[in-house]
Amino acid sequence: ESDPDPKRRYKGLFNSSNRYLGTSPDGFEWTMLDVPPIPSADESHFTYDEISGQYIAMVKHSTRWGRSVWLSTSKDFEHFSEPELIFHTDEVDWENCRKRVREVVENPAYITPPVVDDEDYIAETYHMAVMPYEGFYIGFPRIFNPFGAVPPPEMNFTRINQVELAVSRDLYSWDRVADRALFLSIEPWDG
Repeated sequence: ESDPDPKRRYKGLFNSSNRYLGTSPDGFEWTMLDVPPIPSADESHFTYDEISGQYIAMVKHSTRWGRSVWLSTSKDFEHFSEPELIFHTDEVDWENCRKRVREVVENPAYITPPVVDDEDYIAETYHMAVMPYEGFYIGFPRIFNPFGAVPPPEMNFTRINQVELAVSRDLYSWDRVADRALFLSIEPWDG
């Protein structure tokens, strides 16, 4: 609502490999801007922070920790900063992955995934939604815990995606909440 141009009232990121910028007067008819896209893999999260007056794009790139969260910001929704790595998994997440996968595979209350190959896969951060709140930021990292590799041509994994919580005062340094306890887990199958 703060944009003086009513044709730019709504803003969004589009595409599956890079994030192209689009604006709309009504949220239905979109115009793509003639500006460079934000580099990203297949996931992103986008929001506007009224307190800092900036647009926040959380994008995904691979690192040695697998899928990881990168941040790009803009004051004018045309010139975004180069993405910076801000969040990734680590050895604690990898151990949590082993426990969470075992719990699902060994507990008959859950549906067993179609591919479980007993490899020691690493946990990754699939993406992270961020919500500005009262001068700080609440992050919802979705942790990707693989069970098994799906054979070609699919080239993906059976997995569980579970959401944890993180907080930050500056978008760059994040603290994990509640010793990485799950905020949104998967539920047992009840028919």
